Amino acid sequence: MLERSSLWSRLGHAAAVLLAFQLEMLSPLYGFIALALALIAAGRWTLPPKWWWPLGVFGVWQAVTLAWSPERELGLGDLGLMAPLVLLPTIGAMSGVRLKEPMHWLRTFAWAVVFQWTFVFFISIAQNGWVNYKSFELLSRLDLHYQSLYMVVAVLVFERQFWKQNHAYKWVYALAGIWLLFGIITLSARIHLLLVPALILARSVELAIKDPQQRPKIIRWTGIAMVLSAVIVVSLPGPRNRLIDLRNELRSIEGKVDGKQTNHRVFLWRYGSEVIGEHFWIGTGNGAEDLALHEKLKQCEAPFYKGDEPYFLYEEVYDYHNVFLQSWAEGGIVGFLLMVGLFAWGFLRSNGVVRWAWTAFFLTGMTESLLDRQAGAFLLTFLAFVVQTGYPRTNSR
Repeated sequence: MLERSSLWSRLGHAAAVLLAFQLEMLSPLYGFIALALALIAAGRWTLPPKWWWPLGVFGVWQAVTLAWSPERELGLGDLGLMAPLVLLPTIGAMSGVRLKEPMHWLRTFAWAVVFQWTFVFFISIAQNGWVNYKSFELLSRLDLHYQSLYMVVAVLVFERQFWKQNHAYKWVYALAGIWLLFGIITLSARIHLLLVPALILARSVELAIKDPQQRPKIIRWTGIAMVLSAVIVVSLPGPRNRLIDLRNELRSIEGKVDGKQTNHRVFLWRYGSEVIGEHFWIGTGNGAEDLALHEKLKQCEAPFYKGDEPYFLYEEVYDYHNVFLQSWAEGGIVGFLLMVGLFAWGFLRSNGVVRWAWTAFFLTGMTESLLDRQAGAFLLTFLAFVVQTGYPRTNSR
């Protein structure tokens, strides 16, 4: 059992803080490496029968696809990015060490996100005045969608604590959660403007079913959160305009409407599906999928605009903006099924807020290739490690 005061526990807290800040000079990778070495030193070295699926097979297939990739150097870089996702939970499982209370690490991550977001917000205000989603001074490894996803996970953690703590601490967690909800709205990643209200409602239904005695309180606080979020959205021009943009893009999926082109993701998914059709079974090979999409996008004549300046999608090398299309293009049908299996594994082996965190990652991954960046791959590594090394599998919240 991993005790709260142990060296390994402290290294886990350090890794959680580094994960939230994603610094260039002090990468969370260092925290993960230190944690892995501590587990190796402390472990009893067993081979649990469930450790291999799906993390091990996922990692092996990632490596195997290099055999037919024409871009092996890029593929090796991708393989290095995925290595912690496979190795850290596997080391945790094989060491035989189990976390006594994994929510301690998740709370550390959540509070680190609060401090990180507060720093980002006030630095942005100081440098740019009142800011909207385009002008936040985000840290170098975090762009808008990753920053927003981190805050969604942190809100879920605080929400759990709100229902468990005494009265004084409840308000501390409630205020931290409201502050992060404000951040999610002002960042205005549209997937989260839509996803967060749905998560709030779904989570509230789950809590109301599990705890009938608190049902009136749950309904009251859910209503307050929904109304407060709606007021912030309609009051601030940034998020309000983002929803207007979304409406216009939905109107123009089949072509320009009133001079407005639909979101570029529609074309990335469309041409990405053509890449998949041509490499259905084993994919392009690790590292080659984005270049294959780039070649396909040369057929796309739809113009897009940065301000008043037109540009075409083939002028940049894009990823697929969908974690499942990305894995299918890269590793074929096997890669796609392994990605689905990975999320099913995390979802089924967890419960409460950790399960909802996996759900938030899964749904965000429908519009972003989250595992193509360190910020996404390391967040999933952290969640997978928490699941694999002892998240309680009871009906706890």
